[in-house]
Amino acid sequence: MDNAKGTDQLQETDPSLKNYRDAVRNHWDPAEIDYKNDVEALVDLDEVNFTVLRSVIAQIGLGEEDVVEDLHPFFAITKTTSDAMFLSTQQYEEAKHADFFTRYWYQAINSAEDIRGMETTEPDDDQWLTESYIAQSKRLNDDMNKLLDKRSPHDCARAFANYHLTQEGILFQSGFHWLRKMYNGNNIDNPRLPALMEGAAKISQDEARHVDYGVRKLTDLVEIEQIDPVEIDEHVSNVLPLIQDLLSTIITPKSGKIDEKEIIMFMRKNHTKRMKNISKNNQFESFIDSISN
Repeated sequence: MDNAKGTDQLQETDPSLKNYRDAVRNHWDPAEIDYKNDVEALVDLDEVNFTVLRSVIAQIGLGEEDVVEDLHPFFAITKTTSDAMFLSTQQYEEAKHADFFTRYWYQAINSAEDIRGMETTEPDDDQWLTESYIAQSKRLNDDMNKLLDKRSPHDCARAFANYHLTQEGILFQSGFHWLRKMYNGNNIDNPRLPALMEGAAKISQDEARHVDYGVRKLTDLVEIEQIDPVEIDEHVSNVLPLIQDLLSTIITPKSGKIDEKEIIMFMRKNHTKRMKNISKNNQFESFIDSISN
């Protein structure tokens, strides 16, 4: 860490320290969730939605495993103790998210498959993984690994943009939005899945802190290193084909009271707000707005 005195004082007003303390206060344990509560509803779910749900859970779960493995290069560019403290909670939380989806698959999904008389599946089976998912996984890994070598401010910006704005801020948060709309009990076409909703709520709370950290680091890169916000947004826009691929997967004739336009608007609103914060420009126009609806 960069510090002339060899140590840096922890300031309670430091946003990273505040996020660290919030993470400590909001601890939760995936092992305490009763996954069996969802089995009966999963057994009764129609075949189309059961297939789509498994695909979404598999891809989010494996994505969570990716971010567990890919996070550590951020420690190489950490300059303060408070940042390192926050990142330690993020690493821990990403591990919990991967743990949650693993438990959900083997205790809820596999149990339902067995009762339905289906062959039990694994979350990393080829049938659940699209080419776009695989491409994004590699892209994230490549962006993060550049931080371990001769990283430039541009490399740092691309890493934060991909990890926090794209993977967590768009893909994960939009996926959780879809899960909540479909299975929170307010969609008359689908059952409530209490264990999935409990996990999604806990994870979404964690992800909000993670995205907030990434936005602040990108803001610093814009203000201090003179990174062009357009460069950040353009790097995020490279994931647009993946978003379209994801939408084509989860939007079906039996999706109930949720449509493609609603998810797109959810993505646009959140990402555009973040880019306006990063750029300090309320008129900022994001490439994400080019997604067709």
